[in-house]
Amino acid sequence: MFMGKKLIPCVSIAAAVFAAAAAVSAEEPVNEKKILNMNQFKEYTLAQGEIYKVFVKKDDGATTVTFPSAISKIAGVNVSTDGSTDFQISAQPGGYYFNLVALREGATGTLTVVFNRKTYILYLVQDNEKAFAAVNFTGGSGNGGASAGGGAVTPARLLSLIDMAKAYDVLSKRYPTELRDSTRFAKKATFQFEKFQMDLLEVIRFNHEDTLVFKLLLRNDTDEEILYDKFSFSVQAGNRTYYMSAADATGVMPPKSSTYAFFTVTGTPEGRRNNLAADNEFRIGVTAQYMEQQAAVPESQTTEQELPSRKETEEKISKVEAEYDKRLAALIANMEKTLAKIENREAAGSLESAAAESAADDPVRETEVETGEENTPETDAGSDVAWWDFSEFPGNLAFLINWMKF
Repeated sequence: MFMGKKLIPCVSIAAAVFAAAAAVSAEEPVNEKKILNMNQFKEYTLAQGEIYKVFVKKDDGATTVTFPSAISKIAGVNVSTDGSTDFQISAQPGGYYFNLVALREGATGTLTVVFNRKTYILYLVQDNEKAFAAVNFTGGSGNGGASAGGGAVTPARLLSLIDMAKAYDVLSKRYPTELRDSTRFAKKATFQFEKFQMDLLEVIRFNHEDTLVFKLLLRNDTDEEILYDKFSFSVQAGNRTYYMSAADATGVMPPKSSTYAFFTVTGTPEGRRNNLAADNEFRIGVTAQYMEQQAAVPESQTTEQELPSRKETEEKISKVEAEYDKRLAALIANMEKTLAKIENREAAGSLESAAAESAADDPVRETEVETGEENTPETDAGSDVAWWDFSEFPGNLAFLINWMKF
């Protein structure tokens, strides 16, 4: 929250003097202290959530409350327009100000004002010693501000704030009221980059616009010209980054030179007020052309990196194909060997069948076979392959092929 300073504009002074002249009799000696007490002025900066205490007059005139523009709605507790409560209000629909009068000493009340789609609370207290002749509300917002979303801060205004920052010393001496809503903080922070150095000299905050102006000194000690993007300035405060809203810079750092640059930060990236104090520990960033060149990958280099990848892929494919051919050749060789064995066993089985038929006529041979005295390998081979049905070849060998393949 930011509280404004006490100010006495010329218009308010004229109105106050006129009211004082009407209240004091011509025959009475002028009491300057009494006149001042009767015409006290207060200025607040609007901030949503803040409760503003307003001391209201009784019998010695009215308290005028002014807002920056038209007020949407007013509602109050112990406040009415017909004098039926302790405070009486006079306001017109669509007006930007209203008048308050206390009808009872020591009275208190509450006034709720809807302005710019936001609600502000005024706590009313009757006190003739502290009563305000005028209360002026400036700025806008706690969470939205004059600069957030409403377009109140234009590019032209931001450049004007930079010009005011450049002439701050002169303005503070000759026109101090122009800077009444600003805060200045001199900083001696240095940020070292690869080819240049950046010094943060000062930060000036203009509260009404929720804008900070940064004054920089860019030092180039190299023998080459350094180009930078004058719209790439950014500020980091804490864990948040804020981007520039306007800049006054050349974008060029000549060899062996020191050049000034100014830029502003307004609100937050989400469009709300930042409320950043000028004495924060800021870290400044900017993008130079050589930084972008270092970060970029040349197209030719990218192509060279892609070609070995294709070759490697082709080599892998060739290697897989060669391995597949090798396995297929081994499978065919195994199949040929297996078929040869099967054919040999089939031939041997045929011979055994012929021998068995001839043994039927030879009792001695039959006895030998039945008693197992002679058990030849050919007879075993014939029995081993007896269950195969080769009429379905090679369909009945599909499982064998798949097993041998991997």
